[in-house]
Amino acid sequence: MEIVSRPIAISLWGWHPVKWLYLPSVGHSRGIIVIWDPQVLELAESRIGLFSVCCKFKTLEDNFEWDLIGVYGPNDDHMGYSLVFGWRF
Repeated sequence: MEIVSRPIAISLWGWHPVKWLYLPSVGHSRGIIVIWDPQVLELAESRIGLFSVCCKFKTLEDNFEWDLIGVYGPNDDHMGYSLVFGWRF
């Protein structure tokens, strides 16, 4: 999907409230979506790279911070460099 709208995010998540970040697909390739409940998690920081979505979350209940990285690995060796360096905050 090139665009993830609110109705699409809700249909994937199943209920309100919902927040999300995404890396759009390119044709039939790539595409990453990260969906979370804003009543449970706060998005502290994020970065969308060429092949990844990196998120730093804080759990609202206990302020625990953690990172999540969604990756789509390219099949082109020359693009691997962009993949690895897209993960850094």
